[in-house]
Amino acid sequence: MVAGDVVNGTAAANTEIIFQPAASVEVIILTAFVKNGTTYITDGATNSAQDSGANTQTLTKICINNTVYLAVGAATGQSGAYTGIQIQ
Repeated sequence: MVAGDVVNGTAAANTEIIFQPAASVEVIILTAFVKNGTTYITDGATNSAQDSGANTQTLTKICINNTVYLAVGAATGQSGAYTGIQIQ
């Protein structure tokens, strides 16, 4: 993939999405969808979370890379997704 490409991810019900770009790749997440779950950025040890209510999407632009990356955790029986653009 190259800068300007769209990145997307979806998960089956009860499955957490972990999106950790390759080394030297940077992505801006434009939105993350999750129903009754949590969207957070993490370095693998520390999480910065935003809990969601029913049918919530996070409209915040989140910059991620290989060191600090995205996780979308859905509640039981629910699923999540994200979309963004690779910038480097």
